[in-house]
Amino acid sequence: MMRWLDQCRRAKHRSAGGQAQIKPACRMKGGIALSAMSSITPVSDAASATIIAIEPSAIIILPLLDYYHQELTPMVIPGQTVTAGMPVASGILSTVDGTVTAIEGRAVAHASGRTAVCVVIEDHSLAEDDTNAALAIEEQHDSNKLSRQSITPNGSLTATSVSTSTRLTLGNIQAAAIHGLGGAGFSTVKKLSDFADKPIQTLIINAVECEPLLSCDVALMVSDAVRILDGIRLLVEMLACNHCVIAIEDNRIAAIQSMETALKKLQDKQGSFVANIKLQLIPPVYPSGAERMLVQIITGMDICPPNRPANQGVLCLNVATAHAAWLAANHQPMLTRVVTIAGPKAAQPCNVRVKFGTPIRHVLEQTGNLPTDTAVRIRVGGPFSGYNLLDTEAAITATCNCLTLDAASAHPTAEPCIRCGACNEVCPVELLPQQLLWHARAEDLAGLDQFNLDQCIKCGCCDWVCPSSIPLTDYFRFAQSVKQTREYRIAQAKLAEQRFQQRQARQTARKQKRKLDIDRRKAELRNRAAGKTTATPDHADQHPTTANGTKAPAGTATLADSTSAQSSSDIPPPADSISDTLARIKRQRSSQANNKK
Repeated sequence: MMRWLDQCRRAKHRSAGGQAQIKPACRMKGGIALSAMSSITPVSDAASATIIAIEPSAIIILPLLDYYHQELTPMVIPGQTVTAGMPVASGILSTVDGTVTAIEGRAVAHASGRTAVCVVIEDHSLAEDDTNAALAIEEQHDSNKLSRQSITPNGSLTATSVSTSTRLTLGNIQAAAIHGLGGAGFSTVKKLSDFADKPIQTLIINAVECEPLLSCDVALMVSDAVRILDGIRLLVEMLACNHCVIAIEDNRIAAIQSMETALKKLQDKQGSFVANIKLQLIPPVYPSGAERMLVQIITGMDICPPNRPANQGVLCLNVATAHAAWLAANHQPMLTRVVTIAGPKAAQPCNVRVKFGTPIRHVLEQTGNLPTDTAVRIRVGGPFSGYNLLDTEAAITATCNCLTLDAASAHPTAEPCIRCGACNEVCPVELLPQQLLWHARAEDLAGLDQFNLDQCIKCGCCDWVCPSSIPLTDYFRFAQSVKQTREYRIAQAKLAEQRFQQRQARQTARKQKRKLDIDRRKAELRNRAAGKTTATPDHADQHPTTANGTKAPAGTATLADSTSAQSSSDIPPPADSISDTLARIKRQRSSQANNKK
């Protein structure tokens, strides 16, 4: 840890342009210094400063999964024609012009090797012109010039090529379907919604690629620093924050120089407006690029879950997300990302810009890195936080920042834990991995909650130092998945119970309303009958008589009235009135009774 503090002090004086600063009192707990990882071969400086373009794939596979890995409802149907930027589900855009050929289950890039419902799109651009297929990405993305040749550190763009009249809004960000490109893939709109009623004091732009082999953000800063800085400026304007800090590792010399040059040009054009945008160098200690660690280093605040940086007025965004913000302000959707391909078994390490939905096999084939040996494994992510890829037909998503190729036997067989405590010392969030291991193996969710499994960031530091070669991160990732699945099912059960109760309430309300209607009608009939019986004989002449001899309600037309309107020749008059007939029958019965006596 003393070596880490020494690196902090030396980093204060490493900025060539005088813009970068480092907070000398900052300190991250645990972690691993990158100088101790001599066994991991990094990407060369030339490769890290280069972004290449590849020919697009004939099919695009878009998994319908959200940040929480829950399936989304498709907004398209098979056979439908789609265009680039058209929504196919909530927060997911089509990256090509084509036709939806299927909506079916496909393998996705996930640690469990799961499948999910995917929208499969056939790209039309290949059929139109195969010779210009490799240029499709840069035309749709309208980003920096991409080619298989090296891009100069400062890029071909100048400050005059960036428009300063555009404005960034939440509507632009939502329409562009921007998700975090740092590895987590959280929706940027939802992240910004946390600040709807809270002021933002500090905006942190995370340009710290602390994990070995990763260099996609470095390549983006080297090749397109001007647009990144303009995207940061637009974010500062929209959020009205007081300070903005761009955090970069002090060993990324090319990226630092490129960002300092672009920042100086922006300051010359904008004046004092960008005076609060600063570069801040930090030593290369893993995992200093994680949000909680970076906030602690920059601000000195250790924000533990369930507390969030938003509650402290701090917002952390990835540098590639800032670049996507510039695209959104210019009404361009986020359809691609830069992916690093590296590792001991990578034939041609490089950084490549890839459309979302491109199969990983196609990316490896186009870059000349598809392994022919079965002893080579492919991992999504870096050597620490990555996971093994079980199916190369899985597609590139916003969370796929690196493809690592190494030997399949790189991880030795796990042995029993010797309780040495090395994992406790390097844990950056001060957990007890050995205790979590026991509860994870037993699937004891109560014990996992007691030892704060939710705070694990799955950095992999405990795996690196474990002398027993226990895949602790895999256990914790699986345990979090089990816990999340159970919580989701419990939430769904509560929702079903709530819907059932609402249905019961609706049925009860209908029955009560029906009963009230019946009671009301009965009351009306009773009142009507009571009104008939209370009529006196003096007023009998006021009530007309019906056909059966009963008194009709007032206002009812009599039989004579109804018959008087007709001709007497058509309907003959009755011989006797009804009352006369009844009187005659009564007299006959009385006479018969007297005769019997």
